Amino acid sequence: MENIEAYRAIYQASFRRSRTARTQWFFDRLLRSDSDVRVSPDAKSGMIARVYPFVFHGRELPLLNISRAVTVPGERRQGRMTALMNDVLIRSADAGIAFASLTPPGRRLYFFFDRFGFATAASYAEERYAAGHTFRINDCVEGCEPSAALLRAIAAPRGMTPLLGDSDFRLLCEQLALDDGMVVAETDAFGGGAILFAGRPDPGEGITVHALVADSTSAAEAALASLLAAVSGPMSLTLRRDAAGAPRARLRAGAMFRIVNAAAVLSAVAACVHELSMLIRIHDGIIACNNADFRLAEGRVVSSRHAASKADLEVSISTLACILFGEPHVGDIFDLPACRIAPLILPG
Repeated sequence: MENIEAYRAIYQASFRRSRTARTQWFFDRLLRSDSDVRVSPDAKSGMIARVYPFVFHGRELPLLNISRAVTVPGERRQGRMTALMNDVLIRSADAGIAFASLTPPGRRLYFFFDRFGFATAASYAEERYAAGHTFRINDCVEGCEPSAALLRAIAAPRGMTPLLGDSDFRLLCEQLALDDGMVVAETDAFGGGAILFAGRPDPGEGITVHALVADSTSAAEAALASLLAAVSGPMSLTLRRDAAGAPRARLRAGAMFRIVNAAAVLSAVAACVHELSMLIRIHDGIIACNNADFRLAEGRVVSSRHAASKADLEVSISTLACILFGEPHVGDIFDLPACRIAPLILPG
């Protein structure tokens, strides 16, 4: 547990309010082994880095989710986090990780993580409902116990989502409960369902639904109605939902993704679109094995060193992520399948 204790020292030195019950839970329950934590050699910078299975065009690939990256005060702006991030990405590629993800806590940090090959891949639409708004409840809908199985059943067919196991789902529910948040689930008579994750009700700010995952409109409306029924008095609601079909003015940036293993990712793309035939040349300033030509044909991928021949598509690793996780019409321009990722909801 050496890495965890080193990270605890970094975290406590960086945040004054680091000895709360929530932080204690964070170290006692979420961080179970040194593999969940990455710390710089001088123990001045650290981050949480946990692996989850991620469904990408029907294939499960390992996703490294990075969170709470921090450098102790007085040691910042000296390249420590840059060196640590580069090392984590290179080691992840060697370990067979396909993707890395993170969600910057502020807008300016999106530009910071751009330099590591991350691209904004998830977005959400923000909708606001005034106190007193009534959501329709259909007779065919009933409440149920929130579970990892229900979340997987709803989310997996969407094609771009992390899959939480039972233990991680329980951790997520525990984390929300520490913040007085709620998890609500509903199912309908046709096999559809909805599950939402909401923050602490605030009389001034209302309730924020951090994620609503649903494949049934009636179940989604019932879940929102159940949420409002669980709080005392009328309260406004801010809903962060899937960005598909939403006006651009309502869109907000979510998680950033980085392709760590281009061969694994493009193999999934080739298997998904068997008739795809093209040569993609990739440039990656951090992970050397991604600097290659990738020939996609007959459902397979063959890689080789950069050649003098002209490629059908020549891109940086971050641009490739922008295409694959962009709107479908963007993928059509490059003859590649594209799909936006729904808002990530992961413990930590």
